[in-house]
Amino acid sequence: QVVGLAPLISAFVKNLQLPNISWTIQEDGTIFAQTDARNPPVQRVKLWQASSCDAHRMDWRQLSAKAEVCPCGQATSQGCENWVQWNSYDLPHHSFWRVRPNISADGRWTAFFLSFEWPGGIEISTEVSVVPTNFAFPDCGGDACGGMV
Repeated sequence: QVVGLAPLISAFVKNLQLPNISWTIQEDGTIFAQTDARNPPVQRVKLWQASSCDAHRMDWRQLSAKAEVCPCGQATSQGCENWVQWNSYDLPHHSFWRVRPNISADGRWTAFFLSFEWPGGIEISTEVSVVPTNFAFPDCGGDACGGMV
């Protein structure tokens, strides 16, 4: 999205130092993030999260291409409109955050990430983590994968 790049390009052209964040995703899926002490104060920090629609699919797309395979949504002429809802929650302003949403008791997965906003429209986010950290299907190798790895 070009509009989303405008604040970053403007800061680059004006030779402004961009904010810096670092993060790690721990084995249990927890995101640990921190801002650089030399950054301007962060204006807003949000936790974004969405749960998968069932315990069989790790899929957080709002639209998928195959309308004939639509167990968690409504088939349309454009594909499958999945019933996935991304929600955001404001977090307190600190210099570090440790975040891991509760795991659904019904076996669904939760995808989540943090976004950081600074004055001037600059927004940076972490990568996405998923909990629980197990996969929907066991590992496969060789012929068992049917060449689909």
